Amino acid sequence: MKYSKRKHNYKYIIFIIFLIIITTIFLYNRKNTDNPTENNNEPPNNNPTTSETNTEPIEESPPSITETLSDEEIQLSQERGLPVLMYHFFYDKQAGETGTDNNYMEIHDFEEQIKYLSENNYYIPTWDEVLGYISGTNGLPLKSVIITVDDGDESFFRLAVPILEKYNIKATSFLITSWYEGQLSKYNSDSVDFQSHSYNMHIPGSDGKGAFLTMSYEDACTDLENCRSIIGENCKVFCYPFGHFNDTCKQILKDCNFTLAFTTQGGRVYPGDDPYELPRIRMSKGDSINSFINKVQ
Repeated sequence: MKYSKRKHNYKYIIFIIFLIIITTIFLYNRKNTDNPTENNNEPPNNNPTTSETNTEPIEESPPSITETLSDEEIQLSQERGLPVLMYHFFYDKQAGETGTDNNYMEIHDFEEQIKYLSENNYYIPTWDEVLGYISGTNGLPLKSVIITVDDGDESFFRLAVPILEKYNIKATSFLITSWYEGQLSKYNSDSVDFQSHSYNMHIPGSDGKGAFLTMSYEDACTDLENCRSIIGENCKVFCYPFGHFNDTCKQILKDCNFTLAFTTQGGRVYPGDDPYELPRIRMSKGDSINSFINKVQ
């Protein structure tokens, strides 16, 4: 009786061992089926070009505003022309200051003008966009305007720049850089783009007109490079001192890698204009807000 019971137990143990062996074989085969590279002693494929690689999509930059214009908007902007406003000096009447001539703009009148541009969503194009507009490669939004301020008088930084910053409107300061050599960083502002009004050519030359007209080629190039060394490599737009220029001046600017140049001649900028002989709209003391609106519409 004891022998029979012991024999039964042996059979049970053998059956359990058999099940363990079968289960082990099954699991081993399944593992090799799911991971064939392990069975071949090969490393897993980490090639990033495989379809299993989880790659993040590359974000593309949104199109610029000039790239989203319709053909009709481009045509209308080309017919309208681009108003480039020309300011010089500022004064605060409420503080007892007076402007000595028409080149002065009362600061509260200036704020009313800038406020109008801000509230009516005027667009301030970059100089590259202006160059593309002139060459016909892009249009501009219908409500586009450029603000320029000549010379770099202290009244611009003291009175006008805070107004520009208040309304988040950008202006270009055509700077006589010899006035600010070594100290321009004190006047940096996100609302001001510095460009060239020469280093020291805003003086009479040998013929009584702007010195640029009679200065030698070498001296003129040196002046322009001195200006660029103060402003930086983005210095590529020029404003003729006293508005005086000739064909030689234009060629020197081209040779010195300036892309645009402005005069004091009146008018708007249009596609096809000479980029080295661009007009502006003079802003004068006593201009009413209605006069201003007519100049920018």
